[in-house]
Amino acid sequence: DVNAVQSDWPAACDRMYKHARRRIKEIDRVARIHRDPFEPILPVLEAPSPVGEYRKITEEILRRMPDERHNARAAAEAVRAFLMLRIGLHTGLRQKNLRELMLCRPGTLPTSERKLEDLKRGELRWSSRDQGWEILIPSVAFKNANSSFFGSKPFRLILPDLGRLYELIEAWIERHRARLIGDAADPGTFFVKTAKMTSTNAAYCQNTFYEAWRTAIQRYGIYNPWTKRGAIEGLLPHGPHTQCAGRSGHPYPEAHRVLRTSELRHSGHPGYGRAALRSVLAAGQIRDRGTDPEPGLGSGLASFIIRRG
Repeated sequence: DVNAVQSDWPAACDRMYKHARRRIKEIDRVARIHRDPFEPILPVLEAPSPVGEYRKITEEILRRMPDERHNARAAAEAVRAFLMLRIGLHTGLRQKNLRELMLCRPGTLPTSERKLEDLKRGELRWSSRDQGWEILIPSVAFKNANSSFFGSKPFRLILPDLGRLYELIEAWIERHRARLIGDAADPGTFFVKTAKMTSTNAAYCQNTFYEAWRTAIQRYGIYNPWTKRGAIEGLLPHGPHTQCAGRSGHPYPEAHRVLRTSELRHSGHPGYGRAALRSVLAAGQIRDRGTDPEPGLGSGLASFIIRRG
């Protein structure tokens, strides 16, 4: 073959050009599939209620929750996975805002808004007025802090007491969180990673938080036909952020339309970063028009997407 190419280089180039032209459509198809950010969550988006479908993952976590008396660390990690997904569904926050969310324990004074603005972080605290867990995030903590949506006011959401959410938040704060921190320094954030023998800090970074979310999806979200475990058949591993496609002709054009970066930037959505979770929330509320199976899921930022979309 080498000798044939060397003996007639122009003819070899012509043959290669014809071969590439024949294969280009196949290459485009494969590239389009692999670049499709909706592919990992297609079974969710195709469900009658995408938000309810994604919620099955948290229900699977509850069904398979390890016994705290026999395996305390595994139970703590399962509670953490449950809270990550549930709070993510309720708020639609970007992973940066989730992983940097501070914790104010009940009975202690909440952090002042001015200090939160200086830290550019939000906080989960107990609201005596509303008798519920409140998430308060100053506008400066968001990527598009100067949008007209905020009007220099913080984002505030009272989490609904549904599906054992409050029970597990309290268990996380009282027992599980400290078990995962171990001897490492307490970062003061609500979510903490499992500290190892050599760890000096239990704070999440962008990569470790992504891996924690992806691990939860692999462990509880993806249905395994051999073990009969997992919540959703056909689901693929993914993190809290998955880049949305920018192509026309997407199989979910309406959800994609309200999630387009340009529209969300102009609408003032506080976390217009392209995320798979917001795709679920948007598709679910577009389809259900406010008839989610569990009121309160996705009621925060995603509802704002739909109103402005």
